[in-house]
Amino acid sequence: MNYFFRRFRRVQCFGYVYKFGKWVRGTSTLPKVFDQPKGSKLELIWKDKQPVGPRKHPSLFSESIGVLIATTRRFDWTKNWDLQDGGHKQWLWDTIKESWELEETWKDPTLGPISGDEFRNKKSKWKRNFYTRYTTYEERLSHRPPQLSPEEWVQLVEFWDTPEHQAISNRNKANRAKQIAKAIIALEE
Repeated sequence: MNYFFRRFRRVQCFGYVYKFGKWVRGTSTLPKVFDQPKGSKLELIWKDKQPVGPRKHPSLFSESIGVLIATTRRFDWTKNWDLQDGGHKQWLWDTIKESWELEETWKDPTLGPISGDEFRNKKSKWKRNFYTRYTTYEERLSHRPPQLSPEEWVQLVEFWDTPEHQAISNRNKANRAKQIAKAIIALEE
């Protein structure tokens, strides 16, 4: 067995894959969240409608929502989060409650801004890595995100190719180019 293959297999085991000429983190299924013993749930502390602890749990919480959104084949990727089917959102809430200690009061923040951000981030990452990287329709179709079925990917590529979406995309690109300050981070004192 040659060195490259051994290295590839070892790195593959830790969730890394060789893509676009470099080693990158592969798609996660978050076994530390979804492979919990039956009846065991992860703790989450909330403050002002935001998960804040303990330790890395807030990021695991949003990542677990992203994994469920991307791998279930329930959501229409050509629509915004607000326009998704309410039954599918309820399924997401019920499923996430199986792994996390959640009260009903956290349903709206979970299915609102947190899930909406994860949904938008997934689409943005797929567009950047699998759509804009390629110039022709055939190239785009041949490079699909592993989380999407071929039918979902064709539908999403055709959506991004529409003149209406292209006009919106070009307008947003021009507006981003005009921005002077890219991001501001406020620190609590």
